[in-house]
Amino acid sequence: MRYAETPAFVLQNLESRMLLSGCTAADVAAAPLVSAAAVIRVATRPHFTGAFTVTGTYSLPMVNPDAAKTYFFKGSCKPPGFGGMQLSGSVQTPGNLASGQAHGSFVMKNSHGTLKLSVTGPTEPAFGPMPTTLSYRITGGTGAYANASGSGTISDTLKTSVMKFVFRF
Repeated sequence: MRYAETPAFVLQNLESRMLLSGCTAADVAAAPLVSAAAVIRVATRPHFTGAFTVTGTYSLPMVNPDAAKTYFFKGSCKPPGFGGMQLSGSVQTPGNLASGQAHGSFVMKNSHGTLKLSVTGPTEPAFGPMPTTLSYRITGGTGAYANASGSGTISDTLKTSVMKFVFRF
């Protein structure tokens, strides 16, 4: 059995050549160092940093009167630092229980990624209305929001005559 010859490796002097980025070695040496603050800023998780409003429409399909009501929402918003986003999701009220909590989920998305939120209302009696306040928690994300975290409250207003809503985060 015959083995192929192994080529010898040769060290070449490349100092006079241009780097792939289009910079010379002198440009790289003159570049400022990245500060620790910049590294920390990159490592932080995205989260809502200020108040914002979501506006849109909702639907409330007719169901068995003994069943819980499910509200379906579609809207848009511009959270600070996130740009324009679309929101969709639903909230279900307790229905025929002695007492319970409204609960549901929302998805907020744009071209940079998706955020998933879990929402819960306060404890209320059976057949309670859509609560005017919900607690939310970010449960996941994709793209630029893959490591997002946070929680807070949503104040909501439903305009039943025109089936429109306003959420204030």
